[in-house]
Amino acid sequence: MRIPIASLPNYKLVSSGKGFQGSKSAANAEWLIGDTDSIRGSFNQIRGMLTGIYPELKSYYPDYIPYEGFSGADGSYAAYVMAHYNVKLLFPIDGVVGTRIVNSLTSLRAIQRTTQFVNVDDRLVETTDEAQINPRGNYLDFMPSVNAIVHFTPKLQLRLAWTSEIGRPSVYQINPRLQLNLLNRGAPMASGGNPKLGAVSTNKYDASLEWYFGPTGLASLAVWQWNQDGLVGNRQLPEVLPESPNVPVLVTRPYNLGRGRHRGIEGRLSSFFTFLPGILKSFGAELNGTMNLTRQAYPVFKPDSTLISEAEFIYGPYLNVSKYMYNLVGFFERDGLNVRVAYNWQSRRQWWVDTNDPYNNLFLDPVKRLDASINYDINKNLTVALEGSNLTADGNRSYWGSYAAPQDVRYFSRNFSLSVRTRF
Repeated sequence: MRIPIASLPNYKLVSSGKGFQGSKSAANAEWLIGDTDSIRGSFNQIRGMLTGIYPELKSYYPDYIPYEGFSGADGSYAAYVMAHYNVKLLFPIDGVVGTRIVNSLTSLRAIQRTTQFVNVDDRLVETTDEAQINPRGNYLDFMPSVNAIVHFTPKLQLRLAWTSEIGRPSVYQINPRLQLNLLNRGAPMASGGNPKLGAVSTNKYDASLEWYFGPTGLASLAVWQWNQDGLVGNRQLPEVLPESPNVPVLVTRPYNLGRGRHRGIEGRLSSFFTFLPGILKSFGAELNGTMNLTRQAYPVFKPDSTLISEAEFIYGPYLNVSKYMYNLVGFFERDGLNVRVAYNWQSRRQWWVDTNDPYNNLFLDPVKRLDASINYDINKNLTVALEGSNLTADGNRSYWGSYAAPQDVRYFSRNFSLSVRTRF
């Protein structure tokens, strides 16, 4: 910005320090940066010097820009029908069958901004036009469900469930605001929300076999398959818009993707060690592990077509979902003292997909965390607690296509908290 430091009497420079705290690969380089308090103390002077470049800095607080926001209403009406049943075939079976009916209504208002060149007196002049748009939506969804519990013995049972779910996109995702750039008529671009987003529909099939042993023990094995259609994701796709009828516009906004699937298995074992003598029976442990296989379709357009209905698909895992996870928890409970130590691990996961170049796919390293807590009930109304999270101060690393091409390294803090809880 070429502002002399001498012109800011309250401004001073401090050392940046070497790398990031906790980094094992930090460089030895140091540099000078503005101290936070100095910048805050000199802010009015800095604003006065920059208003010629950034007129919006004339006001201490940012001015309201109508284009940056949107307004409207988003509501729903729901009705529920449910019935409980209890039958005995080979084994006693009880459960619930029912359906949920939801009518969702939306009415939003936003501004579409179009920037283009206009012929004025035989000269091309860049202009920006704004027009208010008011899309509306009216959706009626039926979501039936059936679940059953088969009682083989008083301590062994099988849970079965089929559930149909409809998830409407958030108001932010259906924000109708659109910024359209037509300066290059041969390659127009736009970005914004998508008021035409459809629902995310999911059919869930779940089963869980549970065995309750001893006074506190539980062993279970669960399997599931969830079939999903219409998952919402941010993509950059060509669209034919009225403002550019002959050349498709490359639009960046949320879209409904293709069909997807979750298929997995999870085992869990939990119990106090009641078979041990004395104080040892107050110790316990819980172990659970999960394998979740996911598959999601991502649309890819043919070179000779921009119609969404004619898109082809490539397949990959769900974004931000790990394939493997496990948790190990140890605990102790006795005479008002509650101690828990938990270790959590999840395998690497993909968090961005590039349908044109797989080397631009982004992945996150496995995540591991160690947490602990100590709670003590001084009496029935007062509890003191000490908690620590991410005790090993682990972070994670993201990288493109290959581990040899890192994107960034993130360091997560180690946190401690002391609290007192009262009950009245």
